[in-house]
Amino acid sequence: MTNKRFLFGMLLMLTVLVLTGTSCYQFHNGTFTLTDIPPRFNGKYVFLETEDVPSGFGFLVGAYRFKVPEYTGTLPRISNGKVKIPMWMVSADETEIYGYKGSHKLEVIIEIYEKAEMKDEEEFYDSVLAELVFYDVNFVNGNAKVSFQDHDDIWEE
Repeated sequence: MTNKRFLFGMLLMLTVLVLTGTSCYQFHNGTFTLTDIPPRFNGKYVFLETEDVPSGFGFLVGAYRFKVPEYTGTLPRISNGKVKIPMWMVSADETEIYGYKGSHKLEVIIEIYEKAEMKDEEEFYDSVLAELVFYDVNFVNGNAKVSFQDHDDIWEE
């Protein structure tokens, strides 16, 4: 009986550790916050990507969920003129993804879409409503905040 309790306890602890590790991986990301977004974009969705991170580990993407190498995901929604975007680092070989918590100065590209589900298809990419570029965004511990009006370049459909 004691051995069964011990084994059950070990199994329970292992389950908790696995679940805790999984949630840490998913939710300990930095966040990019875009504010002062014009009302015409409320209810739309955003995708973020950056240039390569100087350390050579890869590049950043911003989405609720993102899969590599499929390039599919779920995008965050703009509401009340702002959006918070979870940040992910994609490995240089584009096979792995990690929550981003680094500190870098990067060029950021934000694309605004009508739909929340991102697909690696020409039809999805052709549906972009606007694209903003910010040349020098400072990330500190994975977080950054900028105003829509501070973009360095913009394209709108």
